Amino acid sequence: AAMAALSVGMLVVYPRVIAPLFNDFRPVEEAAVADAVSATLDAAGVTCEQVYVMDASRRSAHANAYFVGFGETKRVVLFDTLLAQLTLPEVQAVLAHELAHWQRGHIWRRLAVSVGSTAVVVGVIWALSQQPWLYSAFGVPAETAYGAVLALLYVGPLQLVLTPLQHQRSRQHEWEADAEAVRLTGGTEAMWGALQTLSAENLANPFPHPWYAAMMMGHPPIAERLRRLRDAEHQATSNDAATSA
Repeated sequence: AAMAALSVGMLVVYPRVIAPLFNDFRPVEEAAVADAVSATLDAAGVTCEQVYVMDASRRSAHANAYFVGFGETKRVVLFDTLLAQLTLPEVQAVLAHELAHWQRGHIWRRLAVSVGSTAVVVGVIWALSQQPWLYSAFGVPAETAYGAVLALLYVGPLQLVLTPLQHQRSRQHEWEADAEAVRLTGGTEAMWGALQTLSAENLANPFPHPWYAAMMMGHPPIAERLRRLRDAEHQATSNDAATSA
């Protein structure tokens, strides 16, 4: 319960208190950027008055954007590196992708899964700490503090099962957000260009081993995302042709 409360609270505290300790945030001043962001928010049906540019370039060339908070605390943050590396339509596609996570409830679902998996792990640790054999096996006093530490040795395999399941669901959310971004921006070209540029600038491995991607990656490999965008475009073209015929 404490972790759930902390996680929800961080959605408000992080953008307003923690993030400004490490980066500067300024309101969007460029008219073209402000108009592009406003158009994307309108298309997504999201109301947000707080739109900022973060000086991410002070530390790296990594480019990104994020949408955080809820209620009156919602804010859009664009990295200055994102604005420097992408065209405005591509920036809109990235923003639309992030807004899609909010629209489809991905943020709350991930929070629920995270809290749920933590509850399972803590429950297993507690159950193991009540077992006399655990203490006798390692020759330590039957005290909960010892049991909790020793139980972590058994929790590792459990996390090896839970983590890939969480990653699989996260990758599904990314595909859904990509599809929604294409719908909001009216085509795959902007999203395709954004993914290619971000992959190159952020030094992402486009072709990780499938097993590594399944076990360790919460985002689909860039090549897989591009392939799905291409297939969706071809499917849409085929459907249009069939309708016209």
